[in-house]
Order: sequence, then C-alpha cells, then structure tokens
Amino acid sequence: MFIFFGLATYTYNPNDAGWFYSGNGQVIQNSMGPIGATIADLMSGFFGSLFYSLPPLFFWVAIILWRNPHSLLPINNALLCTLGSILYLSFGSVLCFLHTVGDSTLQYGAGGVLGLGLGKLLYGFIGYDGATLVSLALVILAFTLLSQLHWLSLMDRLGKLFLGLDCFFVISIRIAKR
Repeated sequence: MFIFFGLATYTYNPNDAGWFYSGNGQVIQNSMGPIGATIADLMSGFFGSLFYSLPPLFFWVAIILWRNPHSLLPINNALLCTLGSILYLSFGSVLCFLHTVGDSTLQYGAGGVLGLGLGKLLYGFIGYDGATLVSLALVILAFTLLSQLHWLSLMDRLGKLFLGLDCFFVISIRIAKR
C-alpha cells in the first residue's frame, strides 16, 4: 500500500486525468495508472506541494502506531498520531502557501486548497509574520505529537553527547601536549 501510494505520488503529472483535471487526451503518465493519477491529483489539489511528504508521513505514522514507544493505550496512540497528522497537513500547507515565491506548477498553488483557505484566513487576522509564526509553532507541535518525542529527553541526550565530546577534546589536548 505504501509503495503504491509513494509511486502514485512521486510520478504525479499535472496533465494526467484525475480528480480536478479531466486530462488532455494523452496517455496517463502516472506509473500507478488512472487510480494513482486520481489519488495524486486529489492530494496535490488539497495539500499543494506538501503532498510530496505524505508517503513518508504515512509510513512514519504506521511505525509509531506499530511500535507504540511509550506504551500508550492504542486508542490514545492513534489519537495523537491523527491529531499530529491533521495539524501537520493543515499548517504545513499554510507555510507552503505563505512562503512559495513565484508560480507553482500545481493547479491550486503551493499550498493547495487547504493552504490557500487557512493561509488567507490567518493572514487576514494576524498578518504575514503572525501567520508564519503560528503555523510554524503548530507544525512543530504536530511533529512532537507524531513522533511522540520528549523534548527534555532529547536535550538530555544532546547534553550528554556534547559533554562526552568536551571530555574527548580535553583528553586529546592533554595527550597532545605531552
């Protein structure tokens, strides 16, 4: 399933007949045929250029749900992944909409329908910088929910790594001076 979705996504051609575009009469270029072309067209229309990150996202969610790293109840684990996915897709699309310079080759722009709608709404209320900051904060929250990352444990590991490197360099310098 992941392979099918990945190939359908990465062989997307905007000229293929799909959900939003009826095609130009040529042979479908998508390697997964008409179904793959329709799925890719639908995803690119809703999420814009962010849809290229969907196959790795779905794969990551499957791994998290399968591994259950913090021994959560399966329903809680699924809810966290679902909420993280929704936040990532929504506000990642907004970031694509806000920060793409020039014309996008996608039919609904770099942010898709979702990024266009939410981006204009946020831009109208809190301006460009505010919409960027809110969207970025929510994408980071989505990453935290999806990966079930504990930021304090990450900082703890990084601190141990840098202390270990510091000790290594101090010992190396002392040995070199002898």
